[in-house]
Amino acid sequence: MRVDRSRLPDVGEPGAVAFPAFTRRALAGGLALRTAHRPGLPIASVMLVVRTGTSRDPGPRHGLTSLTAGLMDEGAGALDAIRLHEAFARLGTHLETDVGADCTTFGFTVVERHFEAALALAGTIVAAPRFEDGDFARERDLRLSRLLQMREMPPAIADRAMLSGIYGAHPYGHGALGNEASMEAVTRDEVAAHHAAAFGAQGSTLIVCGDVSDDRVARAAESAFAPWAPGSPLVDDPPPSDPAPQIVIINRPGAAQTELRVARLSTTRMTPDYHALVVLNLALGGQFVSRINSKLREEKGYTYGARTGFDLRRGDGLFLCQTAVERDATADALNDIFQELAAPAGDRPIEGEELERAKTSLARGYARGLETIDQIARQAAQMALYGLPDDHVQRFVPQVRALTAADVAGAVSRWVWPAPFVTIAVGDADRIEPSVRALGVGEVRRIEAAEAVLR
Repeated sequence: MRVDRSRLPDVGEPGAVAFPAFTRRALAGGLALRTAHRPGLPIASVMLVVRTGTSRDPGPRHGLTSLTAGLMDEGAGALDAIRLHEAFARLGTHLETDVGADCTTFGFTVVERHFEAALALAGTIVAAPRFEDGDFARERDLRLSRLLQMREMPPAIADRAMLSGIYGAHPYGHGALGNEASMEAVTRDEVAAHHAAAFGAQGSTLIVCGDVSDDRVARAAESAFAPWAPGSPLVDDPPPSDPAPQIVIINRPGAAQTELRVARLSTTRMTPDYHALVVLNLALGGQFVSRINSKLREEKGYTYGARTGFDLRRGDGLFLCQTAVERDATADALNDIFQELAAPAGDRPIEGEELERAKTSLARGYARGLETIDQIARQAAQMALYGLPDDHVQRFVPQVRALTAADVAGAVSRWVWPAPFVTIAVGDADRIEPSVRALGVGEVRRIEAAEAVLR
C-alpha cells in the first residue's frame, strides 16, 4: 500500500471519549467503594482517597498531615519500614502517597494475581501504622533539612508567600511541608493522635479499576480494611476572605532574576464555569503559544517561560500567573502581565480563531489522559473527591465544544479581571522596588527573605 507523504493527512473529528461505569458500594466504617471491571490486561490500579489534606493541619502544627502521611508506610502492623517495602516489591509494585490541600491519596498498580495481597498491605498501612520513634525522628529531620534548603530557593519562597498573601490564616494558607517552628516542635504522639482523628475510613473512597470483578474487589476490601477505624467527622472549611491588593517584595540582595507570582482568589472545582475556565486558561497562559508566554518570552525576551493556572479545590481556589524574569525587567514584566490579564475583559476578548484553537486543543487531547487503567483510576478519584457526576468525562468534550465567546467572557469577569491581586516579587529590592512602586497597582511592602521563609 502506497502512502502519499507529500501532504499531511486529513484531520478528522475526534471520537467520543469513553469512560467505564463504576459500581458503588458502602463498606463498614464509612469507606466508599467504586469499582470498574476492565478485562484484558491482567492488572489492577488502586487509589485510596482520604479526605484529609493540608487544610486539616492544626493551627500551630502546619505540616502535620504531610508528616503523618509520610510516616504511614514507614512500618505498619508486624512489618517495619524495610520489610514493608520489600513486601510491596515482592508483589511487583510500590505504594505512592500524595498529599494535597483537600485529600491524601495512596495508590498502586499490581498484577491481578497479587491484588488481594497488595490491598491487604495498603489496609494495614492506613489502619495500623507503627510510627516508631526512630522513623519519626528521621522523617522529621528530613523535612527540616528540606525547609532549610527552601530558604535559598526563590520559587519556594514565592509560593509560600503567595499562599499566605491570598489565604492569610485560612487553612489553605500554607503548603504541605509547613514551617520550621512547627516541625521542630511536633512530637511522635501528636502524629499518632492526628492519624487517629483525621485519617479514618469515614468519608474516604477506594477506587479499583482493572481485571478484577466487582464482587472480588468487595470481598478483598472488606477484609483488608475491616480494622480501619472511622475517624472523626469531616467538616468543610469556611470560605476565605478576599485579600487586599498588594505587592510584596521579598529582598534577596544581588539576585539577577526576580521570581514573580500574581494571584487572586478564585472559585471551587465544582463551579459551573469549569469548562470555560479550562479554555480561558489555555488561551491566556496555559500553553506555549498562549498570550502571556508569547508576550513575555517571544516578544519581550524577559523570561524562559510564563504560565497561568487555576488551582481549583473543594473550597475557593486561586488563579495564578508565575514566571521568573531578568531583574531590571521586573516592573515592565508586571505591567505586561496586568495588561494581558485585563485584555480579555476589555478590548481583546478571547474569541474567533483563538477561542477555536484552544477548544480544539482540549477536545483532541482529552482522551490521551484516559488511556491506561491508572489514568482512569485517578480520574475516578477526582470525581469522588469533588462530587462530580458519573457522566463528567463523557460530557467534557461536548461542553468544551459548545462554549461561546460570551461564556468565556463571563468567566473572565467573574474569576480573572477585575479583582484584588496579590503580587509576590522575590528579588533584589534595592534594584526593583522604585520601578515597581511607580506602577501604582497596590500597596507595596518590602520584607527580608529570612522573614518570609519563617512564616
